[in-house]
Amino acid sequence: MRRAPTLSLAACLGALALLATACGGAGDGSADRPVDGATFTYVISADPGNLDPHQTVLSVTNNFNTLTYDTLVAHDADNRPVPGIAEAWEADATSATFTLRPDVVCDDGTPMTASVVQANLDYLKDPANASPLIGTTFPNRDFTTTADDTARTVTVTMAQPYGFLLESVASVPIVCPAGMSDRDVLARGSAGTGPFTLTEAVAGDHYTLVRREGYTWGPGGASTDAAGFPDRVVVRVVDNEATAANLLLAGDVNAAAITGVDQERLRVRGMFESATDRITGQLWFNHKQGHPGSDPAVRRALTLALDLHELRMVMTSGLGSAPTAMAVLEPRGCTGDTVAGTLPAQDVAAARRALDEAGWTLGADGTRSRNGTPLTLRLLYKSGLDDLSAGMELLARRWQENLGVVVESRAMTDTGIIEATFGGDAWDVANLPLNAYLPVTISPFATGATPPDGSNYTAIDNPAYTELAARAQVTAGEAGCELWNRAESALFTAFDVVPVAQAPTPVFGSGARFDSRGGAVIPTSIMMVAAGED
Repeated sequence: MRRAPTLSLAACLGALALLATACGGAGDGSADRPVDGATFTYVISADPGNLDPHQTVLSVTNNFNTLTYDTLVAHDADNRPVPGIAEAWEADATSATFTLRPDVVCDDGTPMTASVVQANLDYLKDPANASPLIGTTFPNRDFTTTADDTARTVTVTMAQPYGFLLESVASVPIVCPAGMSDRDVLARGSAGTGPFTLTEAVAGDHYTLVRREGYTWGPGGASTDAAGFPDRVVVRVVDNEATAANLLLAGDVNAAAITGVDQERLRVRGMFESATDRITGQLWFNHKQGHPGSDPAVRRALTLALDLHELRMVMTSGLGSAPTAMAVLEPRGCTGDTVAGTLPAQDVAAARRALDEAGWTLGADGTRSRNGTPLTLRLLYKSGLDDLSAGMELLARRWQENLGVVVESRAMTDTGIIEATFGGDAWDVANLPLNAYLPVTISPFATGATPPDGSNYTAIDNPAYTELAARAQVTAGEAGCELWNRAESALFTAFDVVPVAQAPTPVFGSGARFDSRGGAVIPTSIMMVAAGED
């Protein structure tokens, strides 16, 4: 349960990996022949939408924005903290001070200063801006900032202790003055210090970026002048994994994350891959009044009816393992297993008794009902993934056959699921994996107000989690992680969230080498290589 010995970046929400963001490092590639002047074409599974980095918590957007924005601190390929915009830092639970590098320049030539960083942080805390980073990256708006442009330092001071202060401040994408003065520019453009500049944005289809000259402040000294670094990046939106795999095999794209059965086709060809673990199966119940999931007896029964190992193997094509926590992205802010011992083994008889006792009786037609209303669950999950679809079909079949539940399944795009769960109420269960580096990032999704006033889209009301999370938030180090771990476990024992699977998320490459984190390519690690070196 110790706290990880590295600086952990707060994650940010997303396209079915709610909250992941990739930052850092350069690849090895020592045996490959670099090719200069090339275009790197990269597949993403959903459109990133609004690109303003301070107005999104979607991981697909945050990962996209690593192409154009930097953070104060980054991580190298081994998850070690390394300078980003800041060359040095020091912090405790109440205050964090960063000393900026003197050579960081915005994409329009404007120097990056401590005052600009301060303006970014002040933007987040202004209630008028309603930034979703408050509550996910920062716990609240109760902090102050100071800046000294001569000393190149910016300091953040919390009104109350916050155990992940350093990690949170260090992970904020820093917007340049042009974007701070005109936020409309950021929605479909860029104003950052990152290695690329966005030149074209065709929503739902593709995005084009060009390499910045003179970028030398990447993680570990990464530079856009490195051998094989691409002149252009084209990001294509492809929501079907089989199609993405076909594009890779045909040599039409250079990189795509493939999580399902199509991995084998690529491995047979000996294709390059870079993989990290992510949560892929995580069931969330709608707790709002009038929904079956508002009754803990129903949530318990639904969980007891499942063989989670069986479900895990199907939905990950046999590649998954049992999750050990909710925040599993490396570098993890807290270690330890928060899942072990919290969920019961499959017991269909006990599940049936629980529903009987809750008043859901089995009719002659094999369907359960209460007061004339059938027990019906509307199940949402991501489309375009054959193995996940097979897993969700198995899930529905087990609930129907073992319990007599009517299941209405609906496969949707990433954006569709987010809109349905955060913006609507016509759902009962969703496989909506939440991926994060820090356990604090999960808190707003499991406590507090429901949308539009908060992020608790399932309306969870778990007093044990709320109390433990509140204590953990103001506690640093190992003691804080112990509290966070207990808080996560409280969600599982109450069947508020059912962790099903985590699995390697490989990003496959053709004609390119790179590192990845959380299923996304690390931009400064890209190296184009000669044809045939896959």
